[in-house]
Amino acid sequence: MIDPKVLLDFIKERRSIRAFQS
Repeated sequence: MIDPKVLLDFIKERRSIRAFQS
């Protein structure tokens, strides 16, 4: 199973990248 902490960090990073691209 994936560690929730890692998953949360991954989502946070993706949101940051998307915000940066926009």
